[in-house]
Amino acid sequence: MTRMVLAMTLSFVLVWSPYAIVAMVVLFSTPSASEQQQEKSVLATLLDSPAALFPVIFAKTSTFINPLLYIGLNPQVRSSFKVNARHPVLSFHFNLSSSAPSTA
Repeated sequence: MTRMVLAMTLSFVLVWSPYAIVAMVVLFSTPSASEQQQEKSVLATLLDSPAALFPVIFAKTSTFINPLLYIGLNPQVRSSFKVNARHPVLSFHFNLSSSAPSTA
């Protein structure tokens, strides 16, 4: 359990740090008077580039990483996943004839 908590905390910090750093830089950067007169500052150019999507997309990977950590590090979740992976939802057999309304 301790390994799982440590892994979850570490993964959270790693995937959300780039997003938090960019957000703090944007929040606390105040352009000087000379930068306001320029067309674009270096920060504005960086945030307008496709590279600005990296922190956002990387942060969203936590929704993919968390279940993998649960499956990999928690024996109960792993065994339940193995059982459910063998029996997908579509493999259940429903008796449709008994649930159909009678026409008599």
